Amino acid sequence: MSVTVKNFGDDSECNNAAELKMILRSKYLNTSVSIVYRLPSGVDKIVLADVQSDGSLIDTHRKTFISLDIFNY
Repeated sequence: MSVTVKNFGDDSECNNAAELKMILRSKYLNTSVSIVYRLPSGVDKIVLADVQSDGSLIDTHRKTFISLDIFNY
């Protein structure tokens, strides 16, 4: 799994869900980010999210919780 967290040039690469969670908590608390990951089909998917103070993700547009499980490919 390769996931990229982007925030206006302050980008981070992650290799697994645990690393993603750690990076979100250490670098991006209380900010908006885009998260780019590749589906098994080879298509890149982009998620726009707000990182909450506990490290959880809220979809920027729908205002719904995003589970980190969607990034496990």
